[in-house]
Amino acid sequence: MSDITEEGLESITTKKKKSRISKRRHNLFVYRLKLFLFYTIVMSIILFVGLMVISVTLFKISKIEVLNNGEKYTEEEIINSSGIELGGNLIFLNKSLCENNIYTQMPYIGSVKINRYIPNKVSIKVEDAIPFSMVYIDDVYLVLDKNNKVIEERAEPIDSLLIVKGIDISSAELSRVVEYNNNEKFNIYSSLVNSIDTIGLDNILEINLTDLLDIYINYDNRIKILLGSSENIDYKLRVANKIIKESVPLNESGILDVSLSYEDNHSYFTPSYII
Repeated sequence: MSDITEEGLESITTKKKKSRISKRRHNLFVYRLKLFLFYTIVMSIILFVGLMVISVTLFKISKIEVLNNGEKYTEEEIINSSGIELGGNLIFLNKSLCENNIYTQMPYIGSVKINRYIPNKVSIKVEDAIPFSMVYIDDVYLVLDKNNKVIEERAEPIDSLLIVKGIDISSAELSRVVEYNNNEKFNIYSSLVNSIDTIGLDNILEINLTDLLDIYINYDNRIKILLGSSENIDYKLRVANKIIKESVPLNESGILDVSLSYEDNHSYFTPSYII
């Protein structure tokens, strides 16, 4: 019994020593880990502060370049509307905000792109908006570009521009994109515009969407093209373009009905002297 007790005590003592050693190693590991984390945080803060100091002191804007293909605005007007200032910080320049400033403050700007060039240069590239169509609302003609931005308000229409009738507008502000009440009409209008542009059907002066089952367009102020509903509208426009270019004399006016051209392959042109 005495031998067993001594062996047991020796075993217990050994286990206690191992436990103390293991605990010391664990404490040492934790201490070193905390020390490492502390120095890592300190170095990160120092590095961050250093980068901030460098960016503030070195990357000051000293040159603003304006690339402008249009003639509506001067370089000074464009720079002033952007909010970019000489001496400002290049790194913290909010390009999206500055682009939006120009786009929404200058009606005849169609597109804006700002680029930063290290260490001190900003480039502003703008292009003028091109008048594309007009919408008549509240006794005013709104001149829109292809992106539906309002670029001008007029009391009288422009003869060479497309007039859109029957489309519902919920919000229209100068230098901003119009908002539409009826998405279906807007989608049809967009589809019409894209098809007209793709086909090359020039001289379209009016699109009338008052009745979506009786859509019609005005060609060159001499031919009224009846499209019927919006179904297969691209096909109908192609048929109309072919007939006008190949079968209707240049001085002829009248009504061209292509509303059933997809269903029964028949189209009808009625000269104005018969109507």
